[in-house]
Amino acid sequence: MDKSRKKWADKNPEYHKYHWLMRKYDISKEDYDAKLTAQENKCAICQRLMDRPNVDHDHETDQVRDLLCYNCNSGLGQFMDDPLIVQAATDYLKCWKAV
Repeated sequence: MDKSRKKWADKNPEYHKYHWLMRKYDISKEDYDAKLTAQENKCAICQRLMDRPNVDHDHETDQVRDLLCYNCNSGLGQFMDDPLIVQAATDYLKCWKAV
């Protein structure tokens, strides 16, 4: 990115953010804002308020799911979006909670 373009992007972070969302996830500013409002600015998994919501998406289909906090989004990625692995991790934690 040339210096003048970077300077403009630095002065217009909102435009840059939404433009990036449209390019990467094919989600409009209106769709993103509607998801954020519907979720009451809370992560769809842990329900904590989010400072910087992450757009969660299916890596095979690119379908946008919901907005997640960094930790939950990263966790799904670490578990390779595999429900069986997530369930195994849940079972493991429950086992150790009982001890």
